[in-house]
Amino acid sequence: MHPRSKHWHLIDYVIVRCADINDVLLTRAMRGAECCTGHCMIMTKLHIKVRSPQRLQKSSKRRLHCAQLRKAKASDEFHCLTAEKQKVIEPLLRSEDPMVEK
Repeated sequence: MHPRSKHWHLIDYVIVRCADINDVLLTRAMRGAECCTGHCMIMTKLHIKVRSPQRLQKSSKRRLHCAQLRKAKASDEFHCLTAEKQKVIEPLLRSEDPMVEK
């Protein structure tokens, strides 16, 4: 209340996001807790829902089993696959692309 005009003025606020405004249950000004200022202590009760933290999913990376290359069958398959990939890549590397600097 203003000392001279005796009008009430709202000078203390509770700031809440628009999405959470429905979670505010009760807001009151505590008049007895004055500290020689025009402000009053504000008490607010909220209904807060605590969510568990979202965990990032690990990307599915394929692991290389280098120990398998010691076996003859796995080693032959690996060499065949790399040879096929090399046949596909070599023509691309030989082509004269203006974007590729030599």
